[in-house]
Amino acid sequence: MSVSPDRLLQAFAEILTKRALLDVQHVPKLIRLALKAGVKDTATLRSWVETTPKLTNELRQEITKVLRPPQRERYGDFQVIGHLADGGMGDVWLAMNSHGKLGVIKTLLPEFHDDKEFIMRFKREVEITAGFQSPFLVHCLDHGLSDAQGDSLYITLEYVSGGDLHNLICARSKLGEAETLQIGHQIAMALDEASRLHLVHRDLKPENILISEGGDAKLVDFGLARTTTADRTVLTIAGSTLGTLDYMSPEQIYGEESLDIRSDMYALGCVMFFCLAGHPPFEGDSIDIMKNHISGQIPDIRRLNKQVSKDCRRLIERCMAKKPEDRYGSPRELAEECTSVMEKRGSRYNHTTMQHIKRSDMLPPVQFSSDSIMDLADVDFGEDVPDLNAQDIHYPPEPQNWLFIGHPQSGLQVHLFAKPSLLIGKLRAAPVDLCLRNYPKNIHSEINNRVSRQHAEIHRLPN
Repeated sequence: MSVSPDRLLQAFAEILTKRALLDVQHVPKLIRLALKAGVKDTATLRSWVETTPKLTNELRQEITKVLRPPQRERYGDFQVIGHLADGGMGDVWLAMNSHGKLGVIKTLLPEFHDDKEFIMRFKREVEITAGFQSPFLVHCLDHGLSDAQGDSLYITLEYVSGGDLHNLICARSKLGEAETLQIGHQIAMALDEASRLHLVHRDLKPENILISEGGDAKLVDFGLARTTTADRTVLTIAGSTLGTLDYMSPEQIYGEESLDIRSDMYALGCVMFFCLAGHPPFEGDSIDIMKNHISGQIPDIRRLNKQVSKDCRRLIERCMAKKPEDRYGSPRELAEECTSVMEKRGSRYNHTTMQHIKRSDMLPPVQFSSDSIMDLADVDFGEDVPDLNAQDIHYPPEPQNWLFIGHPQSGLQVHLFAKPSLLIGKLRAAPVDLCLRNYPKNIHSEINNRVSRQHAEIHRLPN
């Protein structure tokens, strides 16, 4: 069963917002235009985007990339709506099933179809996420092979409508202690589930922590995870270090095979430091960062953020202890300590929401302004006319407000109508007096679509 037009455009709006192509408040404007144009499926949506004069060329090009056709239109019960991101091993798509539920589909790039190591890693992520039960982990909704030959793997994951922790910190510069401890508690509970499944994430960082619109923190991307069982699965890429250096434990830097969940707790301590300071614990070039993780003194978070309590500082420093045996014994113990520190500060823990978080704070900076959608408040002085001759234009009843500017050699004329209450479009700059348009509009639609960039201001000169 195909997705209804209303639900299709709802998902399209979600992509525009998630990819930060347009500000949240301006996305509905574009959706109304698509509805008015009779968009009913992905094919007509692509066609409308490619041909409508209502978009600037720059915005059209970006939306066209989003709506590029996938290898397959459907994966299981989910229909692909558009492209969300480029993953390390493949493409990431937003999809919707017939009930209106959104999902994220990850597909393996064709160049990796014969790469045994990448196929093993992809299958491993499928196996891992299929066993998740924690609300603080992104769940697997479906997985399989996308064609009869069985050479194209896919996985459908739960969709999180918010953004990632990294963008949130960039927008706010830092978080408060209560918010940081709540995130710490939730991700520690996610690690508790991973520990139960004998897993180590190995790439715990702010970009891999999603924050839902309800405020829940969810750990994602187990593509680099490994098992801690006797027959541990080890996946590496020749000549490279797996993980992100800013949040990497000393034993992970050394490449120890006995890596366990305490390495992820070290990374979580670094993430909590990042939340409170606005930057990772150690900065500099790669060599300096590695040396500091291995033997450097942990920076005093209270010197960087005077609002942090001594108990919170001790919690982070214990997470970041150089020796694994000096850290918390289990993720659950760490989660309980996060709650305890919050209670000592008089904060009431709420495991489902963080207060005062706007969705726009969790997304990248918006790429295009409302000026890129040209459904401006057109002021028609009658029908489009082939020439600007006075007799062809139906003037408003105030002739004294008209100004005629003519060029005697060419015969070209500009007709201006003064009306103080007139507003053309939604302008981010101060309102202006004059907006230039070319007539007839059906011939000059492309240049008229850029009308907001052709504003001018008129000043009356003294007599």
